[in-house]
Amino acid sequence: MKKFMVLLMFLIFLFISNLYSQCPTLWTIEGPFIVTWAKYPGCSIFFSYQWRLDEGCNLEISDLVYSSHYPCDVVNIDPDAYTYFYQLAANDAMYNHVMGSIPPCGSERGMTLKIFHKKCQTIKNEQYPGGNWVITTYTCSEATGNCWQLYEICIDNTKVPPKVKIIYNSEGADGEVNCNGVYPPVIPPQGKTFYESWTLPCFATPCSNRIF
Repeated sequence: MKKFMVLLMFLIFLFISNLYSQCPTLWTIEGPFIVTWAKYPGCSIFFSYQWRLDEGCNLEISDLVYSSHYPCDVVNIDPDAYTYFYQLAANDAMYNHVMGSIPPCGSERGMTLKIFHKKCQTIKNEQYPGGNWVITTYTCSEATGNCWQLYEICIDNTKVPPKVKIIYNSEGADGEVNCNGVYPPVIPPQGKTFYESWTLPCFATPCSNRIF
């Protein structure tokens, strides 16, 4: 029995060592995914995001991008879109990419989920091969300031199947807002249509919407 316990502790040590040896990871792009939103029936929306595990093996998610087609353009200016698509992104990352790294609820080792949302965004309309015009919301290349939200996550093994439990921790902002476009955005911009190329000036978005 004593030898068995020693062997078990050794295996646990190897597992934990191997788990932490995989951190940090590089940012990984996921998507594009095609999804629907009950708020806008009949609209097919494309979205992608990036995730990584930081030095402490905590999950970070950033750089949300989403696209639609006219007449579903209202999706791109809906202030609830960030909340909805970041929820989808976080659930995809947790359940499909890092589920094995999330500790069970009640364990000594903790894990957090941090969602970054760049303050400066823009909306672009462009024609894709095949002639379709696609409206895309994405982060401005010069954006530096972040909105962020921090959550504690763990696996609730009392659920069947096991479910990720998400507990709000804190939120805030950092960096400077280096964009001065009009918010809320108006599309198409004055003098333009949905059947020609245009890009809005970068505009600052609020940090107020809670993801979970």
